[in-house]
Amino acid sequence: MFKKITLKTKIVSITILGLIVLAVIGGTLSVLDSKQTMMEHEYHSLTSINKTKNAQIKKFLDEKIAHINVLAKASNTRDLVTDLIYVHNQLKAKGDEPYPATHTLAIQKIQPHEEFFQNFTKEYDYSDLLIVCAKHGHVMYSKEKESDLGANLVTGELKNSALAEVWKKVIASKRAVFVDMKPYAPSNNANIMFLGSPIYTNGELTSVLVFKISDKSISKIMQFKYGYGETQEDYLIGQDKLIRSSSSLSMLAKTFDTQSAKEALRGAEDTKLVTNYNGKSVLSAYSPLKIGQDLDWAILSEIDEEEILSSSNKLKNDLIIVSSALLIIIAIVEYFVLLKGVFLPLNKVHEQQDELKEANINMKLQHQELEELAQSLESRVKEEVAQNREKDQRLNDELNRTIKANEKQAWVKDGLTALNEQLTGDISVEDVAQIAITHLGNYLHAGVGVLYSYSHDNKLLTLEGTYAYIQTDNSRDTLELGEGIIGQVALQRSPILLKGIDENNLKVEAGTITQTPLNIYTFPLIYLDKLYGVVELGSNEQFNEKEIEFFNASNRVITTALSTAIQNQKVKDLLKETQLINTQMQEQQQKLEEANANMEEQQQQLEEANAQMEEQHQQLEAQNDSLLKSQNELEKKARDLTASTKYKSEFLANMSHELRTPLNSIILLSDMLQENNANHLDENEVKKAHVINSSGNDLLKLIGDVLDLSKIEAGMMELIIDEFNSTELCDGFQVQFEEIAKQKNLTFKAIDDYKGLIKNDRDRLGQVLRNLISNSLKFTKKGTITLHVESAADEKIKISVSDTGIGIPKDKQESIFEAFQQADGGTSREYGGTGLGLSISLELIKMMHGEIVLDSKENEGSTFSIIIPNLDKKESEKPKEKIEATALHVEVKDDRSALQAKDRAFLIIEDDENFADILKEKVNSQGEYALIAHTGTSGLTLARSYNIKGILLDLGLPDIDGIDLLKEFKTDPSLRKIPVFVISGDHRVKLTKEYGAEGYIQKPITESEITSVIQEIKNSDDEIHEFMSRVNVKSTTNIKESIDLSGKKVLVVDDDIRNIYVLLEALSSKGADVITANDGQEAINTLSNNLDVDIILMDVMMPVMDGYEAAKVIKENTKTKHIPVIAVTAKALSEDRQNALDAGYDDYITKPLQMKMLMEIISAWVEK
Repeated sequence: MFKKITLKTKIVSITILGLIVLAVIGGTLSVLDSKQTMMEHEYHSLTSINKTKNAQIKKFLDEKIAHINVLAKASNTRDLVTDLIYVHNQLKAKGDEPYPATHTLAIQKIQPHEEFFQNFTKEYDYSDLLIVCAKHGHVMYSKEKESDLGANLVTGELKNSALAEVWKKVIASKRAVFVDMKPYAPSNNANIMFLGSPIYTNGELTSVLVFKISDKSISKIMQFKYGYGETQEDYLIGQDKLIRSSSSLSMLAKTFDTQSAKEALRGAEDTKLVTNYNGKSVLSAYSPLKIGQDLDWAILSEIDEEEILSSSNKLKNDLIIVSSALLIIIAIVEYFVLLKGVFLPLNKVHEQQDELKEANINMKLQHQELEELAQSLESRVKEEVAQNREKDQRLNDELNRTIKANEKQAWVKDGLTALNEQLTGDISVEDVAQIAITHLGNYLHAGVGVLYSYSHDNKLLTLEGTYAYIQTDNSRDTLELGEGIIGQVALQRSPILLKGIDENNLKVEAGTITQTPLNIYTFPLIYLDKLYGVVELGSNEQFNEKEIEFFNASNRVITTALSTAIQNQKVKDLLKETQLINTQMQEQQQKLEEANANMEEQQQQLEEANAQMEEQHQQLEAQNDSLLKSQNELEKKARDLTASTKYKSEFLANMSHELRTPLNSIILLSDMLQENNANHLDENEVKKAHVINSSGNDLLKLIGDVLDLSKIEAGMMELIIDEFNSTELCDGFQVQFEEIAKQKNLTFKAIDDYKGLIKNDRDRLGQVLRNLISNSLKFTKKGTITLHVESAADEKIKISVSDTGIGIPKDKQESIFEAFQQADGGTSREYGGTGLGLSISLELIKMMHGEIVLDSKENEGSTFSIIIPNLDKKESEKPKEKIEATALHVEVKDDRSALQAKDRAFLIIEDDENFADILKEKVNSQGEYALIAHTGTSGLTLARSYNIKGILLDLGLPDIDGIDLLKEFKTDPSLRKIPVFVISGDHRVKLTKEYGAEGYIQKPITESEITSVIQEIKNSDDEIHEFMSRVNVKSTTNIKESIDLSGKKVLVVDDDIRNIYVLLEALSSKGADVITANDGQEAINTLSNNLDVDIILMDVMMPVMDGYEAAKVIKENTKTKHIPVIAVTAKALSEDRQNALDAGYDDYITKPLQMKMLMEIISAWVEK
């Protein structure tokens, strides 16, 4: 078979086959060697990266634990928790309801703490910070104020959330706890990891501090890459095989169920080729990551095998293409070369040999041609070999370039990995700087280097780390932005490369040299647009592209380490502060323990005493059972008595109302009859009218006495202490009773042997003395009645009323002090009276802490002696809700001792004694008297006890709010006409006019302002006094002459036709135009058609619409609110008067009406 193949075919085939064998062997060896080299390099690089990521994540989470433990113990946190618990208790937040986080009190308490916690979360990059109540699970505080603020983690919508889980775990374990990353609804379903720690207050776990850590914080670490291949990824995997950091995969959405993930989560650590989640062959470096008992994660670093071998595959493909092309070219060239240079000459030789055989000629010539053919063939072969050698060289050059690019990438990556490893751990800013500059200097074989850190607080660059650096006179440890090359790089935030510096160049201020021939590269350290510092390296060799690329890549590694070191230092500072506080607390605890030891000793002594008392206690229990039974019976009787008293009071009030209504007609009509204005009655009929009127007034007095007695018995009568002069007391009674005594041919004397101040209830004492003097006038036919004031034993005062009357028999002297009892109690009853006066007097004197002593002989006369003490404080059987005047406790220097009975004075209510004295001097300088009170209650007492011209009021009083005191002045009928000027530094001064003040001045004030206020009160008082004088003058003359209501329209509103008739007659007799209405609604309707009404007299208790409601409607109507409304009612209690004034009535008069008083009130209001 082989023999049949031609020589040409054999030569061509052998040549091509040999070339193919050589190309395959050489290419295969080159590719295999390249693959091995690249795979080994990537193995070490990927393993190092995985370890670095593992260490960084662990360090990150350990820092978070340190942060929360420090903050949980910080004083700022404890203070906030204390305030939150206060709010919790004050608002009585229930355990099964949300926490009232939006309540005003909660916001006020949280506000002072907000800045600290906002700065903390911003500084350490937490998405939120929360504080949860340990007992109830209430979210009491949230920095971000998301929808979880105020939530109840026990019963609310978040009871199954990750936040509720971390709260429960902290309560159970009493330590810092992580809860793995999950979508969290209040944060828009963002992936959140929670970290919680217990907060202790006074040794008790009161709340839980919680950090929200978003996936972004962890992703920053996992996504940092430099020099990575296009397919290289780092993954953080949880036990659920879901990804915890952002990558090309969606977080918490795809299961990462690969061989490397399974082995890492089981605790294995390795680097090998595996199949990844999408079926590709990858080189995977994996390791487990465990944080305490809470987090069990794995970190995977992977790159496609195809990318690793991409350079080798490219080389292999290039070799195949080039070899195939060469083989084809060689085959074609060889064919033509052999054809022309070998086979054609050989054919020719063969033909010539045939001719030689035939002719055997020209043998020599053919031999020469054969030699030429051989030389030509040799030349062709050499040329082809040279061409093949050139092509092989080009292939080798390309392979070398690929290897060098991979080596460059590996060199940069190895340098960064080594730098990362050195900067891992808890190291200071100084150590970070020194480690970084040393590594850069060594790795780049630099001659010198420095690293400056930048402080954003003082805006300075500070030298922190050096490499082969020698300090010179020109070098500086601190630089400002823009100073020298380093300052300029920091300012412009971009690198500067200086080449070939020599002594002939301009002077350059660099960090390492002044005038030394060097190549210098200075670059800024910037991360997330924040400047951390500047690095400068100098070398005698020019920095190449690879080294500059390394510089730029190291920027991120160094800035991350610096940022971490800065944060760690802040945590340490905070920890140091917390430790100092803890030390102080331990010292306090030690002192408490010592105190407890002493208390334990005392406790032992107490226990011994308790043992003795226990025996006595058992004996007492039997007695207590018996007492308890008796107490229950007494309580039942007390309840029955209280109910009985209530029914009695209601009965008496109703009786008073029902009796006063008919009395109104009796007294008013009889009063009009006895005046006999029309002269229709004879003298006898006028006397009869007088008897009717007198009887009506006696009945009215009886009603008053019954009400007084019922008040005393019910404990409703109150004692108001006054300070008054005994001489003034005697003078007053002398004036009051002297004329009456003369009319009965008796002599009345008021003798003052005491001549001093009496401190007790002036009104009650006066009521008792008037009753005793009235009794003496009633029971004395001739002789003398004497009022005698003198001193008694124990610094008490004795006030006696003596007469020369009928006297009291011995057997009657005790019974006369009982209600409805009289000495003259028989059927004959020569002397009238109710028998209540002495009973009421006795009870009143008892309230005043005094006693009444009777000395009487029948037909010779009687002496009633009252012995009372001087009281130093207010005594009351029952406290009132409204402001009450009290005793004057403080001795002040004012004009009260100089005042006479008719003198009028200014009242200064001011707690600042010095300023009060200044005001007094100014009042005195205007020729006026001044009284001073340093409290609101004493001021009220003076106002009610003296004739006050005007009041100067401060709002900031120690016992009563000045606004409330002003309201009291303006609602008390006896005080509301007194002008009040407010002089105060209180910010509410401008509001006082709304409450009735005539004016106000804000402190501090000038002397001229004080004078102006006093003058204004004097002017106002003169006008009022002139007006009241006119009224008083009129009231002393005949009513017919003094009161003229002609042209005045009066609206009378009452549901009792008798009252309407009486008032109609009385008012018509004075010329008034009277219109009437039967209830409140009818009054409003009538008034709408009679807007010219001058005054309204209206009852309170009426059908359809009562007087209170009607008065309110009238005063709310702008057309009628100016019309004075007078309450005419049988409701006689003090609270009834106040209720009427509060409802809108302008004045108040009780039935039965006195004609004189009614006309004076109408006249005063109509003229006003």
